[in-house]
Amino acid sequence: MNSPRLTVFAFLCAAATASAAAPVARWDFNEEDTSRAVAVGAVQRDVPGPRPPMFPDFERRNTAAKFGGAGAHLALADPGPGSGFDFTNGDTITLEAWVEVEGHNASDNLYIIGKGRTGAPGFAADNQNWALRVRSMGGKFAVNFLFATPRSATATQRDAHWHRWTSTRTFASGSGWHHIAVTYRFGDPASIRGWLDGAPTAGSWDMGGPTTAAPVVDDDAIWIGSSIKGSATASFRGSLDGVAVHREVLPEAELKARYRRVGPATTVAKAAPAVMPEVGAIPAGRVLATFHEGMPTHDRWLNEGEKLPAETMRWS
Repeated sequence: MNSPRLTVFAFLCAAATASAAAPVARWDFNEEDTSRAVAVGAVQRDVPGPRPPMFPDFERRNTAAKFGGAGAHLALADPGPGSGFDFTNGDTITLEAWVEVEGHNASDNLYIIGKGRTGAPGFAADNQNWALRVRSMGGKFAVNFLFATPRSATATQRDAHWHRWTSTRTFASGSGWHHIAVTYRFGDPASIRGWLDGAPTAGSWDMGGPTTAAPVVDDDAIWIGSSIKGSATASFRGSLDGVAVHREVLPEAELKARYRRVGPATTVAKAAPAVMPEVGAIPAGRVLATFHEGMPTHDRWLNEGEKLPAETMRWS
């Protein structure tokens, strides 16, 4: 197996300082991106992002970044103590992104962006300052917000230091581009708000539940697309655009205006029937293996309307 490739890409990232007028950081993955970020694993630039005519607010050749799962991510070092990426009680946050998810597993908690929980030496394993994810719920994906507080010696449950909010509204894998967002004031669990495709969504806390305690804060890195040392169940599969971190609660009117779509919803692809391909006669007592390059993706069988690529080699 080849080891993960380490590549340096350029991405747009605002200065990591608090600002009420601009995001702490934003990644639009366009050709004019100027700051440096480190890409680990299968991160592909310049793939199509949301574009007209379906999404008229974007440029005609708008681009995104595609993440292949299996630990693929972008890593951004935290500038240090008190940076714009550090949030504690009283601080407000808005996390948002455009997502196009490919594939679905029951155990998915796919990271869009998060601070901490990278597994880096010198940091606690559960040092999640904040994270925006999509969580598998009933065969679809929900908007998910997660952070950790310091462990308590008197806690009666193992996950009491985790605080996870999940939206009630969901979207299907393979249903095209969606805009998701979460706004929150740390220390005020009633302030949580979730957004999916320009509409607010209710949700609920679980694990340690709502809390007024402050989150864990340290100088661990910010990762886009994965977490937990690159765990497969935490690694995003699909494309991302417009990933942003704000130190304010964006106005409702602004979040509603984020999503403008023209035309019908994207039809979710259906799996093609599992039919044995025609391989010809196989001699008795032998095993035949055929090789086909150029499958649509690595993590599923064919969908309706897709064809098995031509055979490139066989072995008996």
